[in-house]
Amino acid sequence: MQDAQDSLQPIASPYPPFRYAVLVIAILMVVTMLGQLDRNLPSLLVAPMREAFDITDTQFSLFGGASFSLFYALLGPVFGGLVDRKHRPMLLIGGVLGWSLMTGLTAFTTSYWQILICRAGVGIGEAVLAPACYSLIADYVEPRRRGRALAIYVIAIMAGGGASLILGGALIEALSGASALFGGMEPWRIVFLTVALPGPIAALLLLFVREVPRQEQGHSAAVADPEEFRRYLSANRATFGFLIAGQVALGLINNSIFPWMPSFFERSHGVEPHSAGLVLGSLMIGAGTVGLLIGGWLSDHWANTGAKGARLRPMFVAAAIQIPALIVFPLIPSLTLSYAAIGLLFLGTSVTLAATPSMYQAVTPNRMRGRVVTLSLLASGLIGWTLGPSATAFITDYVFRDDAALRYAILCVSMPSGLLFLFCSWRAFAPFVATNESLFGASQADEAILDSDPAGTSPLVDAAAPAR
Repeated sequence: MQDAQDSLQPIASPYPPFRYAVLVIAILMVVTMLGQLDRNLPSLLVAPMREAFDITDTQFSLFGGASFSLFYALLGPVFGGLVDRKHRPMLLIGGVLGWSLMTGLTAFTTSYWQILICRAGVGIGEAVLAPACYSLIADYVEPRRRGRALAIYVIAIMAGGGASLILGGALIEALSGASALFGGMEPWRIVFLTVALPGPIAALLLLFVREVPRQEQGHSAAVADPEEFRRYLSANRATFGFLIAGQVALGLINNSIFPWMPSFFERSHGVEPHSAGLVLGSLMIGAGTVGLLIGGWLSDHWANTGAKGARLRPMFVAAAIQIPALIVFPLIPSLTLSYAAIGLLFLGTSVTLAATPSMYQAVTPNRMRGRVVTLSLLASGLIGWTLGPSATAFITDYVFRDDAALRYAILCVSMPSGLLFLFCSWRAFAPFVATNESLFGASQADEAILDSDPAGTSPLVDAAAPAR
């Protein structure tokens, strides 16, 4: 109990001890993995849930995508503002308990509208997750190690997504004949109930995460007022405009494909969802982990060597991997090669996941980071995450009018989005470099200047504003 009370007290030092920072990142990874498990689970349950509620792909996409992402995105700015001002571990505890409750309630829904409400509740609970975790890690880890620390943390995103496919498929297979033990409950309902159970345990772990002083604040107010935030974004509109547009394009790529992957392999290659889940989950964890480590290493390497636009450069590596894979995986007739292309897609996507937090932090001061994270998530959520699954489903249902044409619908959405992502990254490069150098000084690229100023008191830092 004393540990729980101590967790409410800030640590009065520039950065916490490295070993404790590692422990905190591990706890945040566990929480994030559970969030990803709850978030990604419906992609494995398309067929049984369509049958249970007699709905189309488009209607399912509203449950699996829009109902979650709309509230996730709209509540993001609210939680982002709270993250910049309030006790971040306690905000995370509330979020974990909230989304776990709504995931559990999904098991007892009896109508389509009820599952929409439950998924909206999951989105509200998870809206605090990314801004709070990124903000905490930035204050726990010194800049020289931060890119790798964030990359290691983001492994939880891929691991959670992969685990949702592996465990979900395994549970469906294992529980397919065990409905009698649960009062006749359908297997997909048992899966939702099961994955909600670890939530309270994760909330208890968060009691051991302490609030820490906010670093890199300079001599100005700890929290930027809305007018200062607006002025900073306006002064750097080209930088943030193209960066956020690129994130929207990434959202369209990922969400036009990933929610439909088990269904794609079932409809195009005759693979049962639980079998596809095992392979896809393994690829997501394996290729995703490699990509995250590569993305974090590239980000830190280019920053430490003084390369201009260092934190943005990994996005070009990701595009070079993703775009060919987007063409190959839906069209190639070989199951093995299609899986291989999906692995490359996971690799490229995870490079962007690793590099994105440092990319935003390279052009923003601490006191605005929570709001910049949520602004990016707002745009990605309202456009990329909401439209991606539904665009694929709509083209399948109303353009091709054939469930078997899912592969072509995926290509129609993902390929233009991939080209848009590459274009936005290219157009962002020059203004990104200019913003970064005005923030940290032309002689010290990205966050390298902070290595000699661990307390964040440099007037160069104080002179700037937003990042992720």
